Amino acid sequence: MKTSTIVMVVACFFTLRKIEKQRESFEKYELFKLQQKID
Repeated sequence: MKTSTIVMVVACFFTLRKIEKQRESFEKYELFKLQQKID
């Protein structure tokens, strides 16, 4: 494996992790808004 390939794989991995975290916080925010509407 070339070094550039490894770098690309690592970069993709970190980007996916970041997207997952953002989606999680977005879902929590949506739930929070829903709960406020119910109250």
